[in-house]
Amino acid sequence: MREWATFGITVSIVPVPSGRSATSQLRRVRAFLDRSCSEGWITQTSVCTSLRTKLDAIASAVSAGNSSGAVSRCTALLSELAAKSGPQAGKRVTPTANALLSPNARYLLRLVQ
Repeated sequence: MREWATFGITVSIVPVPSGRSATSQLRRVRAFLDRSCSEGWITQTSVCTSLRTKLDAIASAVSAGNSSGAVSRCTALLSELAAKSGPQAGKRVTPTANALLSPNARYLLRLVQ
């Protein structure tokens, strides 16, 4: 192996699988969140915890059949991502994490409406 070789992760756009349910999309967003936290794309543990808590609340609302609760919790998740993302100093969600999480959370919102 060459000393100057680098390794990384490639994130790419893939088509949304047909028949996607809110539950399966929740799992997808959770996996992306976990990866974003483990890769350091979300730079503060408390933000990871807060976003996970919001996903748990969405999951609870979905399993209870509470569509309006799921929508409001999904909106809160998107609001937190928007407020804490960007290249500015002090923002805890990097543009990479935001690019991965926000579109998937918006799709989740469409599924729970």
